[in-house]
Amino acid sequence: MCGRFVASRPVDDIARILEADDIEVPPELIEPRWNIAPQADVLGLTVRTPKAAPDDNSAAAPRRRLTVYRWGLVPS
Repeated sequence: MCGRFVASRPVDDIARILEADDIEVPPELIEPRWNIAPQADVLGLTVRTPKAAPDDNSAAAPRRRLTVYRWGLVPS
């Protein structure tokens, strides 16, 4: 896999744009990065809906979490 990209926006801007509820980003990923290669750590957003108890009829609100993932392909 060849390809690189730029992450120049501040984490606070990304969290605001993606409407993240929780932010779990290490300090080294807060600064802009201009040459992100495969196998680098990058920001990703996950959306999870908490499971409700069997006797609870109310719907739990989904939580949007901005955290770190490794970018790249997993070889077969």
